[in-house]
Amino acid sequence: MDNDETITTEEDIRTTEEDIRPEVIHLDGGAIQNVEADQVNIHQGGATRIIASSVDIAQGGAVSISGDVVGMNRSGALAVQGQTISLNESNTGVLISDTATAENTGIGVALVQNADIQNSTAFILLSQHVNGNVETVLDTRGTLLAGLTAGITVGLLFLVGKMIRGNR
Repeated sequence: MDNDETITTEEDIRTTEEDIRPEVIHLDGGAIQNVEADQVNIHQGGATRIIASSVDIAQGGAVSISGDVVGMNRSGALAVQGQTISLNESNTGVLISDTATAENTGIGVALVQNADIQNSTAFILLSQHVNGNVETVLDTRGTLLAGLTAGITVGLLFLVGKMIRGNR
């Protein structure tokens, strides 16, 4: 579409919206629903869903972030997925990454190949390699033991229930 062309129909508007993918989006304050770009920078703002090669959020938040490189400083997100994730004084519910660095951060569930975590907490941390000082409720070994215990308990409950029904 040329820059001088006028949009006249609803179909033209839909096509134009679908075809636009900006290279860089800067959001300083305010909120935006869905963002898809090569690079997204948010300062004191928020977004519902972000998909980008590079994401940088400072004092902001998002529901869902998916990017190759994600950086969050004093920010929050419900779910973050990426190749390389860096969190500083931030919080996230779910973190999925090949490499993650976190400092003074709270994480609900982390599934990470290599984690470098300093002075942070994670409810569940599943990682091949962990460096640093992290406080977890369940680490990889604890999660496996909890799953095994839960499986045995449920199995025994089914067995007891079957035995009780069989005796009637």
